[in-house]
Amino acid sequence: YCSFLTGMEEAVATKDAFEWFASFPKIVEACAIIVRITNDITSKEREQKREHVASTVDCYMKEYGTSKDVACEKLLGFVEDAWKTINEELLNATGLSREVIKLSLHSSRSTELIYKHVDAFT
Repeated sequence: YCSFLTGMEEAVATKDAFEWFASFPKIVEACAIIVRITNDITSKEREQKREHVASTVDCYMKEYGTSKDVACEKLLGFVEDAWKTINEELLNATGLSREVIKLSLHSSRSTELIYKHVDAFT
């Protein structure tokens, strides 16, 4: 996520901003959850046709003995919780440029747009 700062103006891409991203705060973790789960759910069908590393859907199904539909429903619950975390962190943000914090928000928004219904990026 530190790569988000590439090309940003110096007032935003500060040492503190890089250190903040590198500390993996809750908002960055929530963003990563949204990106990973959303991608895995929408690309599951395509990825089953070739040898690959197990997705979060595969792992959930195996660990809890559920169907794909149940696994996806539960995983989407994690995505919903991650959005709540992002909103909470945005409301409580202090000490760091809101522009830096909004980079995580925009990443999550972009991911939902790209992967909302189909695997439109991979």
